[in-house]
Amino acid sequence: MRNIFLALIVAVLTGCTTLQPPIQPDVSTQFKREKTAVAFFDPVGSIHYSEDVYLVLAVAQVSSDSDYAGIWDSDSALTRVHADEFSKLGLNAAPLNGEAGIDVPKEAVARQKSLMKAFHASRSKPESGPGIAPEFKESLRAHGYANLILVSWSGYFMHIPTLGLAPRHSINNSFWVYDLRKDLPLWSGAFPVAQTVTLPKNTGKSFLEENDLAGLKSETEKLARQRYRTKTFDGKPMVSIGQAMGFQRGD
Repeated sequence: MRNIFLALIVAVLTGCTTLQPPIQPDVSTQFKREKTAVAFFDPVGSIHYSEDVYLVLAVAQVSSDSDYAGIWDSDSALTRVHADEFSKLGLNAAPLNGEAGIDVPKEAVARQKSLMKAFHASRSKPESGPGIAPEFKESLRAHGYANLILVSWSGYFMHIPTLGLAPRHSINNSFWVYDLRKDLPLWSGAFPVAQTVTLPKNTGKSFLEENDLAGLKSETEKLARQRYRTKTFDGKPMVSIGQAMGFQRGD
């Protein structure tokens, strides 16, 4: 069991995951000429903690969740992060809602979020992804957007091991790329990223949640941005989000 767990961590750290082939160069070039909406939806709304407890003859794991829904608008914050990174890749990308964002009616946004939550909760997830709510799609089209990049995740995880090992935290972002004019899904894939973390406080909870969730906000942004790079935190080569999608060539 320990070897399986270590293999999983190695896979996450090196960004190994099953991905579709990149978008074709001619489609990618056209994509960059058009307006693209970027929207992150958080279907979880909580931090998942797990901590190893040494029991002399065995190690048990204690888990708990801490809700931040209603305290931190993770949808808007992480939408801005992903829109910024796609802009750096040459896309004419704009974040959903918020300051300088696309003004989509709240009802349309709520409907799309409900689809994302239902997809996250489903055990047998459809290959086509969460789908796009008709009113959400029509609002984006009305604002002149030809494409949509939906982003979601399975949540933020903090694991504190025993025996003096460094704590680890991780996220796994999923992406769905759509052509809004043709109602055509162009690409989808998931990008896990994990890293050891130094805790200046006694527990991961205080590190993440003190000062209006300052640690959580900082660490989630750091992890999210890292998967747009071509190297891991420790300098090992990895396939970036831009390369996997077909928006970035070479290094």
